[in-house]
Amino acid sequence: MRNALRDDGGFALFVAMGAIAVMTAVATAGFWLAQETLHESGRVQGENRAFQVASSGLDRELQTFSTSEFINGVLTRTGTTPDGSYTITAASTGNPTSIR
Repeated sequence: MRNALRDDGGFALFVAMGAIAVMTAVATAGFWLAQETLHESGRVQGENRAFQVASSGLDRELQTFSTSEFINGVLTRTGTTPDGSYTITAASTGNPTSIR
């Protein structure tokens, strides 16, 4: 009986299996986190490109902006930049002739 209590071979197996389970959980969580980060960076890259296209399109249209081009209080313009195409819609909120 005393000899069976001193035999810790089964305990070593239990510790090894526990360590493998922990390493598997950490590796799986790391893979999931890396995949989510990759997905997020792709989304942010697309949003950044869309913002750049909209910003450069707005800058282009503001250079030639005229309130006389409003039709029923709305002005819509479309165009393209090297990064993509844009559509700008402006609505009058008051007297458009007072804008300078």
